[in-house]
Amino acid sequence: MIKGLYAAASAMLANLTRQSTLSHNIANLNTPGFKQIMISMDDFIETAAIFPPGDLNGAANNKYVGNLGLGVETIPETTDFSQGGLRETGEELDFAIQGAGFFRVMTPNGERYTRDGRFARDLDGNLVTID
Repeated sequence: MIKGLYAAASAMLANLTRQSTLSHNIANLNTPGFKQIMISMDDFIETAAIFPPGDLNGAANNKYVGNLGLGVETIPETTDFSQGGLRETGEELDFAIQGAGFFRVMTPNGERYTRDGRFARDLDGNLVTID
């Protein structure tokens, strides 16, 4: 009985994580350079073989029924780095990367990588990101 509750709880937690990931992907759908997060689920631990209980006289009916799954777990998320669609912006300093690669930019926290190719010039004429 309690194993069934654990299995149900694990499914609810896994689906909560899945829903959160889907919400994140939808919210960032139109963000330039955004790469979606992929998530999947797998069976959690299975217990050893399950046999039905004995009959009313206490005689065991040793017919194999199967393994009992104890729920589901999420596999660590991955990022989908596949190529998105390219479109013409008409801006002189907008760039796109076709294929693998990133733009390397300097931030106050050190080097960072992005696929957002929207650039501009600052007051000193340096090439900077939109952010």
